[in-house]
Parts: sequence; structure tokens; C-alpha cells
Amino acid sequence: MHTIFFRVIPIIPERLQPLQEIAYNLWWTWNPSAVDLFRCIDRNLWEETCHNAVLLLGRISQEMLKDLSEDRVFVSRMKQVYQGLRNYLD
Repeated sequence: MHTIFFRVIPIIPERLQPLQEIAYNLWWTWNPSAVDLFRCIDRNLWEETCHNAVLLLGRISQEMLKDLSEDRVFVSRMKQVYQGLRNYLD
């Protein structure tokens, strides 16, 4: 008998799509604002994922993502961090 494992990966709401681009670029690892952005999503999950932004986004609940997408303060903060990434890449 074989054991089959599968994982459900949350869908990132369109409004939060910049989080994926930030997470998949190592720039965030040396940018304190980006690190703080991921940490503030869920401090416990941030610790559980050993400060891995990609893993954090893969494990966060769909409900939390929905809440974050409706949080104007968080979205504004994310946009500032994303602009920092875009400026760095340009």
C-alpha cells in the first residue's frame, strides 16, 4: 500500500500578488522593511517556517489572505515594500 500526500496551496488574492514577487526575490532577505512585512503577516507561522517567505505564503490560510487583502494599512505597507523592490531592480 502506498501513502499519497498532497498539499493545498492557498490562492494569493490579486491585490496581494506583489507578495509573491517579493518572496521569490532574495532582495527581501536584506531589506528590513520586507522582512517586517512578512513577519507581521503571522509571527508564529513566520517562526515555524524558519523565516522563509515562500513557505509562509504556502502555509498561510486562505482566510488570513482574504483578511490581509482587505486591510488597507497592510496593503499600503506591501505596496511601499514592492516599490522598493522595483526601484532596486530598475
